[in-house]
Amino acid sequence: MMSLNVFSKLVAIVLFSAVIISCKRTNCEQEEPTLEFDTLALNDSRDTLIYSVKFSDCQGDIGHIGAIDSNTTRSVRTFLFERINNEWVRWYPLPENLSDTVAFFSVVPGSNKNRPGWLLEGTIIQDFGLANLRQNSDTIRFQTYVLDNAENKSNVVVSSPFVFPSR
Repeated sequence: MMSLNVFSKLVAIVLFSAVIISCKRTNCEQEEPTLEFDTLALNDSRDTLIYSVKFSDCQGDIGHIGAIDSNTTRSVRTFLFERINNEWVRWYPLPENLSDTVAFFSVVPGSNKNRPGWLLEGTIIQDFGLANLRQNSDTIRFQTYVLDNAENKSNVVVSSPFVFPSR
């Protein structure tokens, strides 16, 4: 009877060790997050453009935990480009309408599950009202990068072009 109890404890210790060993930390040298373009498509009601990018961060320090106010660093930086005369031209709002850019810069929410030094992956989704995007062209695209909490800048991703539906 005693040997069965010892055997059970030994099995439990071996299984526990296997679980600990399989949950390895991702040790990578890359401090900057990486982005990859995912999708750019209209929603079902065809009034909102949904733009998504996938991110990966070896340091696990993307995201803001706590209240977000006007002083919170906007970690997602998206820029609108229009195709004018066969060239991509960055759109800038008029000085009196700087609030037009608020939707393009956003904050990645943090999680208590984030741990420094552990691989963090996810998808960032931004949605834009279609009526507000059309400026001087019928074709647009986005360019995006993110900043982690240490201010490391990711690569810049470029979306596929989007052509506005005929009016």
